[in-house]
Amino acid sequence: RKQGCYTREEVQLLLDAAEKLELHCIPLVQTFGHLEFVLKHSEFSSFREIPTESLCLCPLAEGAEELARELIDQTLHFHPNADIIHIGCDEVFSLGACDKCRLKAMNSGL
Repeated sequence: RKQGCYTREEVQLLLDAAEKLELHCIPLVQTFGHLEFVLKHSEFSSFREIPTESLCLCPLAEGAEELARELIDQTLHFHPNADIIHIGCDEVFSLGACDKCRLKAMNSGL
């Protein structure tokens, strides 16, 4: 277990407490930005929008969609009753910066 991460049991305690208070929990899954916890590792560096920065996922990188889906699946594993999720996407300042994304945006008229 990584220091600072919740265990499955701790998540369940929070969900149970929220349910007793009639609160609706919406899990947050970072999908494009705030991904330094993943992209800082060399084995995931090919997914970076800017090769020297680990903040933003390049959505056109080979395997990027599968990575995002895996992050979502891992989160939903801890939230089996979730009916919606929050996919983040704030502060994705470098989205569209790589050559692939820039070309795609240009060809799409963006």
